Amino acid sequence: MTRDNISLIDALAFLGLLGFVMGWMIYRFAHYYAERIQPDRNKVALSKWRELFVGLVCTLITCFDFYMLPNKDWAWLTLILTWTLLLLFLIDLKTWLLPDLLTLPLLWLGLMIHDFGVGGVSLHDALWGAVMGYSLPWLIKTGYFLLTQRQGMGQGDFKLLAALGAWLGWQALPLVLLLSSSMGLVVGLFLMWWRRKSLTMALPFGPFLAVAGYLILLKQSH
Repeated sequence: MTRDNISLIDALAFLGLLGFVMGWMIYRFAHYYAERIQPDRNKVALSKWRELFVGLVCTLITCFDFYMLPNKDWAWLTLILTWTLLLLFLIDLKTWLLPDLLTLPLLWLGLMIHDFGVGGVSLHDALWGAVMGYSLPWLIKTGYFLLTQRQGMGQGDFKLLAALGAWLGWQALPLVLLLSSSMGLVVGLFLMWWRRKSLTMALPFGPFLAVAGYLILLKQSH
């Protein structure tokens, strides 16, 4: 076995352990956060199987991100975004909320990174991404409410999309919205088919935004 092979194995072992520990922490934080802010709805015991599943998923995406992204400085930064998106995914599934304590620091971090010239997106595009990421869904929600008198996306979704705009640039936002909306439609239709009845309850949109943002991040980074 060559020195390069040993180094690769050591790196994979380190990244795998790091990813699993982060997944364990992410699952527990999401669980206890949901239990704290919505005790009546989320007063359930920790699931060891779900904890293991989240840990394995986080391990895979941690190793995948680091070895698929050519710029290793950027790879470490994208891991912060990826882990935060996974945490927001789980929290929104449990609570239908995207807390400001996660979305706003993510937004500011994206702007700071591009201010230092890392990531391939100009600060100008990142700033416009943040502005448009909040403004576009706000306009959509306002128009939807005027037409139907029903609420659509929440402000947490606006802030998450603004954060994604700060990381990915304004040019990526139409694709993020298209991809997340398409995934939401597919999941909604599947649930209607599975339950053999119309879907009367809305779905949280944050998980779809998180997945779409992650996929666009990978596409942009190659």
